[in-house]
This record gives sequence, structure tokens and C-alpha cells, in this order.
Amino acid sequence: MSRRMRSLVIPLLLSLVVLSLAACQRVGNARAEFCQSLREVGAQAVELKGVKVDQPVDQLRTKVENLQEVKKNLDRLAKLTPIPGLDKLDSALDGVTQGLAQASGNSLGSAAASINAAGDQLLQTYNEVNDAVCAAK
Repeated sequence: MSRRMRSLVIPLLLSLVVLSLAACQRVGNARAEFCQSLREVGAQAVELKGVKVDQPVDQLRTKVENLQEVKKNLDRLAKLTPIPGLDKLDSALDGVTQGLAQASGNSLGSAAASINAAGDQLLQTYNEVNDAVCAAK
């Protein structure tokens, strides 16, 4: 290889190494942010498991809206790094939304049992995804 070609190849290789390290850093940051957002889901799931019949519907509606925003962030982050189990998280969150839709009036009433069950499912799913993605890393 000629000296001129070496002088072109070496900087090119170094650039590729630097770019690949930067990509690894972004994936690592995405995984850390994913795990932080996932912890929010776990905390909300615990609260949903404990909702009471007389709890205001508006209060729960706000929690569900917050969960949906967190889920959007999780979806965005999952595109940057391979994350298993997000479809289960979607399903569990849908269960919470459906439970909330059963509420009538200002308090949860009979919908509380459905929301408790959905919160339990969301917590189980949180634990599965957390164990697979965050706990082992």
C-alpha cells in the first residue's frame, strides 16, 4: 500500500471507530433512559393496583394519560436499542384504559376491580421487561 493511500485509510478507519463508539454511547443512553421511564410505569402500576371504589375518575384519567405519554417515550427509545416485551406493555396499558372506560360518574365504582386487575397485569409486565432489559444490565 502506498504512503498516500495509508494516509487516507488510517484517518478513515479512525473515523469509523469513533462513530461506532458514539453509536454505542447513544444506545447505552437510550437503554438507561428507557429503564428510568420504565420505573415510572412500575410506580404507576403499583398505584393502579390499589385504586379504590370512591377514587375520583379524573385523578385516574390523569394517571392513565401520563402512562400513555411514558409509553410513547418508551416506544421512541426502543427504536434505538432492541427491547423485548413492549407488545405486552401495550396490552397491559390497554387493560387499564378499558377499565377506566367502564367508570361512570365521578368515582370509579365497579370499574375499580377491573383497574386493579389491569394494574396487577401492568406490574407483572413491568417486572418482566425490567428483568429482561434493566436488571441484568
